[in-house]
Amino acid sequence: MTDTAPLPKTRHRPGALLLLFLAASLCFAGIVDHDLWNPDEPRVCCIAMNMQQTREWAVPRLAGEIFIEKPPLYLWLCGMCGRWFSPLFGVVGGARLSTSFCAVGTLAATAWLAFLVLGRRRDALFAVLVLSTMPQFLLDMHRMRTDVLLAFCTTASVACLAHAYLRQRPWFLLPAGIAAAGAFLSKGPIGWILILPAAIPLALQAWLRGRTPSVRPPSPGRRIPWISAHAGAVLLSIGLAGLWVWTIFRRDDPAAWNAWLWDNQIGRTTGSATALGHHYPWSLHYYLVHLPAVLGPWFPHFLLWLAGGIRVLRSAPLRGRWRALLLSPAFFLAVWGFGGILLLTVPSTKRGIYLLPLHPAFALMATAAIPRAAHVLFGWWSRVFAPAPYLLAAGLLLLPALGPLLPASLPAPLVHWSPCHAATLVIALLYAVCTRFFGTVRSPAGRSAVSLFLANAFIWLLVFGVPFQARDARKSMREATLRIAAALPPDTSRVASYRLDETGRAVLEFYAGIVLEPLDTPLDGKNRQIPELAAPVIADILSGNHPRFSGILARVQDASDIVWPRSAEVATVMLEGAPHCVLAARPDAAAR
Repeated sequence: MTDTAPLPKTRHRPGALLLLFLAASLCFAGIVDHDLWNPDEPRVCCIAMNMQQTREWAVPRLAGEIFIEKPPLYLWLCGMCGRWFSPLFGVVGGARLSTSFCAVGTLAATAWLAFLVLGRRRDALFAVLVLSTMPQFLLDMHRMRTDVLLAFCTTASVACLAHAYLRQRPWFLLPAGIAAAGAFLSKGPIGWILILPAAIPLALQAWLRGRTPSVRPPSPGRRIPWISAHAGAVLLSIGLAGLWVWTIFRRDDPAAWNAWLWDNQIGRTTGSATALGHHYPWSLHYYLVHLPAVLGPWFPHFLLWLAGGIRVLRSAPLRGRWRALLLSPAFFLAVWGFGGILLLTVPSTKRGIYLLPLHPAFALMATAAIPRAAHVLFGWWSRVFAPAPYLLAAGLLLLPALGPLLPASLPAPLVHWSPCHAATLVIALLYAVCTRFFGTVRSPAGRSAVSLFLANAFIWLLVFGVPFQARDARKSMREATLRIAAALPPDTSRVASYRLDETGRAVLEFYAGIVLEPLDTPLDGKNRQIPELAAPVIADILSGNHPRFSGILARVQDASDIVWPRSAEVATVMLEGAPHCVLAARPDAAAR
């Protein structure tokens, strides 16, 4: 399925380092210059910084409530980065740097894996170029989400397994077990499950190589280290992961245990936790239709690799060639990538970001096809992207000049000059220099791949500038949250909340330091009350008969969503566009 012909070298040896630097810069560009974006970021950042302040490392809490959707490893990393780098980049920018470190680590592990599996240093370089410009990888690696650490841990574990099995280094199974424990502590048992599709073909290939006559089988004395290494890896992984599980279990806190195990693990898998959203049972095609968006400009290379694999399977005789097929890198990549998709299809809950730990597998598939991508079609495909950075830069620079003629609804960063527009011009000039510098690649396939990488890398560098600022103007929740906080009475302990979602509670706690007791969450931590049960309490509060509360902060879709008593004073402010936050209080609530 892969062409073994080596890729020609470039004339400039520093070119490889420059390409790697450019790939790494994509992981850090656009990280520290914008606010928290929904979904997930407000909740993750708020919980992470709260854990740093309270020093309660085992049980995450959001607005005073236990909130255990995932194990806390990424929350620890996010909180530490937010604390360490806040003097330079602010709390939000410093916390989001945790995703950049995970992205760079994933690129490094993918490069190591490509060298082990595909066999050449150029394959490692091209794997980094492919993965770093896959659109969904870049977008996911610019958000604070637990999946970014899961992707790094699973890729690192697979790389250690590949080194152990392919290079006959059994003790590399120990770091593989540690990385697998990190995968569990990032997102739960799915971390272990996503490693299995890669571990099984690697172990099978190691066993087949031991039975091949041309390969000397290990002596009986060398089997003991393999058994010991496997046992040590399993014990390390279970032991490190079990420390947190045992901590949660021994707290004698049914709410915490049920939230993690029954709601977010078993409930998401079986589909019983429909209230958590993203419910797509029996959607066998869900992740397959995401592959074009995952691979982006490298999707034709993936199709070339897939066509070669199908051709080999059809032409393979019943005898003699199956061993070679099972020992090929393509077999390992196919089982890892498509086996992982099959496993992700089983749970009822599905999201596009769940594919992130499998992105390295599809990046290696596209990388394996690069030596055979010298066809004129691939040269044409890279030339299509070549002028795109210039066109994008010209459009971004033209918008401020046409500002008076454009609709007033456009975000201000698009139509007003800023330092980001100057950076846009500099990026376009750097692209011109890089395309000239790397025009000396002698291989047609290598030249088209480098050209494709450069075009898409600079497109993303441009996107991380002015477009990200424009998106931040629309998605930032800081000012809306501060307006809500200013509308509350001085004594916020007399204000309850109703129907505030995770994002609303997170931004209130993060930006304003306000934690409101929810009316729709009983104190015993069970399921939220239905609106009919909360209605009498709301009526008592707004009629002045409640002994504790004198106001309610509620989230409504429209004015008819909740019927307020006539004595209520209602102030409406927007929270990230459509949903409203309404403060309803008695006329004397502010005075109290």
